[in-house]
Amino acid sequence: EGALRFIFLHELGHVLGLALGAHGFWDAEPVPAETLESPFVLLSWLPGAEGRLVSRWRERFPILSRLDFYSFAEARLGAGEAGEAYRALAETDFPSLYGATNLYDDWAETFAVYVHTRMLNKPYRVEFTAPDGGRFAYRSCVAEGRCRDKVALLERLLAGPAAAR
Repeated sequence: EGALRFIFLHELGHVLGLALGAHGFWDAEPVPAETLESPFVLLSWLPGAEGRLVSRWRERFPILSRLDFYSFAEARLGAGEAGEAYRALAETDFPSLYGATNLYDDWAETFAVYVHTRMLNKPYRVEFTAPDGGRFAYRSCVAEGRCRDKVALLERLLAGPAAAR
């Protein structure tokens, strides 16, 4: 039930991101001006090569640039690197690994994590036990305040047009 709720929230986040003007339309290359000038883009993304957006964290945490969901055997990041990826993620303003892959999933995951944790008071935590027995727990930027600007923008957009200004 919780997983289905979270997936639904993520997909609803895509709809709201477009409807509320948080970002432009995602099926265009090079990235259109309306996307480059949208309020959410400037928080974590920069114009890159070939008209694509790149994470502003790419140089500091290159492991996050190798995230490639749904690639399975062709994935550029191995399952054994998940702990390292989550440790890097914990230093950024991305809400989840999936949110670190592109602008549109960043917005959708920020929305989903926000609703899940702040509105529904549900936990969001990823725990790892390393082969040496060391433990690490990832908590989202929403819970830890690392993405205050994203949350503030999200709250303004959800409050309506007058509050978004």
